[in-house]
Amino acid sequence: KTNLCCIVKYATHISYGKSGTWLLGVGGVARPNAQAVQGPRPQVKRQQQQEQEEAAAPPPSAGAGAAASQWVRRAHHPSEAHQLQQGLCLQGLRQAAFGLDTAAASLKALCGASALQREQQQPANTPRGREGEQLRRVSNELQQGREAEVDYHAQDQAFAWDFDVFDFGQRTQGNPLISMTIALLELHNLMEGWKVNRQTVENFLLRVEAGYSANSYHNNVHATDVTQTAAIILGALAKQVDEIPKMDVFCIIMASAVHDLGHLGVNNDFLINSRHPRATTYNDKSVNENYHIARAFELARTNKGCDIFELFTFDEQKKCRQLMIDVVLATDMAIHFELLKNFNSQMEAVPDVNQWEDRNLLYRMIVHLADIANPSRPFGLARPWAERVIQEFCEQGDKEQQAGLSVSPFCNKATMNMPRAQLGFIDIFVKPTLQAFEGAAPEFIRMALQELENTISEWKKLEQAGVRMPAGL
Repeated sequence: KTNLCCIVKYATHISYGKSGTWLLGVGGVARPNAQAVQGPRPQVKRQQQQEQEEAAAPPPSAGAGAAASQWVRRAHHPSEAHQLQQGLCLQGLRQAAFGLDTAAASLKALCGASALQREQQQPANTPRGREGEQLRRVSNELQQGREAEVDYHAQDQAFAWDFDVFDFGQRTQGNPLISMTIALLELHNLMEGWKVNRQTVENFLLRVEAGYSANSYHNNVHATDVTQTAAIILGALAKQVDEIPKMDVFCIIMASAVHDLGHLGVNNDFLINSRHPRATTYNDKSVNENYHIARAFELARTNKGCDIFELFTFDEQKKCRQLMIDVVLATDMAIHFELLKNFNSQMEAVPDVNQWEDRNLLYRMIVHLADIANPSRPFGLARPWAERVIQEFCEQGDKEQQAGLSVSPFCNKATMNMPRAQLGFIDIFVKPTLQAFEGAAPEFIRMALQELENTISEWKKLEQAGVRMPAGL
């Protein structure tokens, strides 16, 4: 294993080697050198500004009808300023990564000077004015290009169950998803010499990361965690089967990376009950999940240089699209019990997964399990994930109350008991899913179940100690 030290641009937070390969700090071992530049870390805003503002704003009453639709309409259609901001993330970050001094000129060429100026000239107290200020701030950060030194052991941490994604998010300066996803693609030999163009994959992932909102739980850090977990489960499965086609690995990694793209920090019931346009568009069926995967393909198909499927044959494109859709839709907790029942039935009928001719169900279970598996991480990681999801639930409860909707039981601050909620989630969802998957990945599952038992013990201790809510709530 080689310990590499490279210079990265502080504005991009992602290293680029002389050979053109990504030099990534994948995991808790990525430590800044003692001589690293200190000071405030520039952060590139990656949520859709108006989606976050509209989701956080007090909505009208449930009976407001048209007014309720007006409250959520702008969150469904990204503003021109946000489109400019996404383009800035894409082009500006890459320019800084190569150390070019022409970022500002490139941004004007990308956005159109007049459009950029219009955004920047908006009054500062308006939403568009705030977005214009964001454009100026990020543009200045890109031109400053501070430098830091980063060590990395990508292969060690990309498949480590004690991988500290929170630390990793900080060390990548808020860009963990592209860093981890590129690392995993490279480790599976899915970049150079395969069916994708490296630059196109980078373009796409930059836009994906920028499309995640800064929610308490459903954000780019969670997406990174799920992507890395899915890769670990895939690696465990590979020991039980003769081969996993590269196309399948690519689809699972990419589907994991986009599985919560554009999440508003509220569940499907809230979107349906508040008459959100997304619920209307998807007929109240897996609203979040349908939006996530649709948005991912929209990014790939409508943005120049982002079509990660462009080198696939027509049949390969159809197969990859269908698999990614199926995998992301399988993350809807409303179908959890049906999915688990079907998987158990298939395992009973054909215990050797190597004999499964159709692996669609297997792949769906991998990402669904990855999505709910963080309680089986070491407790030092499981607890902060629990605190974040409880915080997001309570934030949804506040929005429900403001909208005149009934507050969901698990979103009610007055009755919330975090240890009890986690113990219930583990007992009903996590543990049965892990146990069901043991025949497909025995070594991983036994390890995860052992960690889960420790987590159960720790939550019981906290419940006995009277801990009820995360600190600050």
